[in-house]
Amino acid sequence: MQWKKFMSAGIRMPFYMSIFVKGFREQGLRVGLKLDGWVSITDKQLTSIYYHPKNDLAAKNWIARLLKKTSIPRILAVIKGADSLLLKFCHSVRFRDCFQADKNVLSRLLNKFVALLSAKFGLYPFPKIMDGAISALLPTILKCAVPADDMSILISSTELGEYNRERIALLNIAKKVRQHELESLFKKTDEEVIEQLGRFHPALYCQIENYVRNFDWVPVSHHVQPLNLNLAIAGVRKTFSDNNFSVELKNLLNGPGEISRARQKLLKKYKFSRAELNILEYLRGINISNDGRKAAMSRAILWSYPLFQAIADRVGMDVISLRQLNYRQMGDYLMNEKSRPRLKKVINERFGYYYCLLSRGKIVDGSGDKARKFVDKFLGLGHEEVKEVKGAVAYRGKVKGRVRVIKMEYQAQNLLEGEILVSSMTDPDMVPAMKRAAAIVTDEGGLICHAAIVAREMKKPCVIATKIATKIFKDGDMVEVDAEKGIVRKI
Repeated sequence: MQWKKFMSAGIRMPFYMSIFVKGFREQGLRVGLKLDGWVSITDKQLTSIYYHPKNDLAAKNWIARLLKKTSIPRILAVIKGADSLLLKFCHSVRFRDCFQADKNVLSRLLNKFVALLSAKFGLYPFPKIMDGAISALLPTILKCAVPADDMSILISSTELGEYNRERIALLNIAKKVRQHELESLFKKTDEEVIEQLGRFHPALYCQIENYVRNFDWVPVSHHVQPLNLNLAIAGVRKTFSDNNFSVELKNLLNGPGEISRARQKLLKKYKFSRAELNILEYLRGINISNDGRKAAMSRAILWSYPLFQAIADRVGMDVISLRQLNYRQMGDYLMNEKSRPRLKKVINERFGYYYCLLSRGKIVDGSGDKARKFVDKFLGLGHEEVKEVKGAVAYRGKVKGRVRVIKMEYQAQNLLEGEILVSSMTDPDMVPAMKRAAAIVTDEGGLICHAAIVAREMKKPCVIATKIATKIFKDGDMVEVDAEKGIVRKI
């Protein structure tokens, strides 16, 4: 049986992915879910995660047990607690002068970070696993079929998520710029914008500064890149390209209230039992956890970065190369100079390819061309002859168009009006591109994934959970998205 794609994670370095697999095994055992047959593949620092289909049944049985014990809130509390402990530690690292610490102190800080990140990162996929498992069980749990649009409202959060709050803050800046008739100023260079705002519009300058301070973590990836004044100004400029941004701002602000009112109407319509209401509340909790887990990871990477800068400085290496090592090797490189020549060869291989495999309870990893050949054969990942893919319908409709594959967030700006957006998964940065797309197709997703929720809001045909769409389709392919049957085919 062919392995399935769980997610594409963008730029992820071997250091972090080795911790992910370690934590995934440990946390699965902690919450009573035995996970086996998972592999993280980092190809030129772009990471995908695959799993053996036997895990679907294991997750379904696990969720069924949790539902009987009403234990899902406990699992969500464990996830939130792991985030809190990690962020508290990383916040202390952020304001510590790690460059003055000796290597023994750096080693202790590294070990503590690995332990805390392992607990957090190992739980990172659990909301997604729980969403998929509960979705599979819903037909046997609910007494009547609930259309996808109604289900989206029933399980949506009635609170503003962190990414929506960031978007609102940016849109409010754009609104203030327009009110002061300063759009022409933002056509000038960043230096001129900063200078003019500081001299003549200090309140607006302060508003932008506060936006940067509060949301510096939003664009952070494993290469860090925090938000700064220049990126904030670029964001304001980009906002002006959408003449209806004031409508988007109004919708975001009114969204929680509208969802709450719509939800109350649906609860009266369906008259769910207490057990069914509990299931819906569990899904709402998972939805909220989904929003917070990525924000917590971005903050942790940003705040812990000084530790890795200090270790890299101590061993005479750049930070990116250092994080090609797994968590054990990094500690060895710091403490044992004799190991460094051997590990430098490992680093060079991992810029090309790295995998970390959890199989039969053991973790193994490898790098280089030999590792690539092993993984391709072991997983059977070839899809050359496939002409169509099948997934789940998130929003109905049928449309034809040219494909635009979006594997990294910055590629979203290339999508033209009327193209078909094909991505492993979507996130808030892709919303402007999703507005231009004729339809949305993803490798991943469940009832409460970002693509499904946004597609329903925009009323755009959407097929999710195809597993392999980004491997089958290429930029420019003409396809038909049949979101009535959940099929996407080349034509």
